[in-house]
Amino acid sequence: MDNIIGTIRTVSGGRTIVDFNHPLAGHTLIYKIKVNKIVKEDDKKIKSILSPISDDVKVLVKEEVAEIDLELPDAFQKEISNKIKQLIPKIKEIKFKNKLKNN
Repeated sequence: MDNIIGTIRTVSGGRTIVDFNHPLAGHTLIYKIKVNKIVKEDDKKIKSILSPISDDVKVLVKEEVAEIDLELPDAFQKEISNKIKQLIPKIKEIKFKNKLKNN
């Protein structure tokens, strides 16, 4: 149905019940995780937060201020600033060096 895979549970009296849940829904899952590296440097933490946006980001952290060289609209800057402050409480202020004008 609408290119979504489902499992037919029952067919009776002209009615069909289709389950669209994932096959593992309701099951207990156990994961094995291997930690390859613990990132301790704040600039590297910020780069990892920004990695889905750009791999080539320059970040400079001095005391409680992070300077990020990345073009982003103001709305994204505010959102990302809040996320960084939430994830790295030591960072109190974030400055974007290369501002992108609002469209």
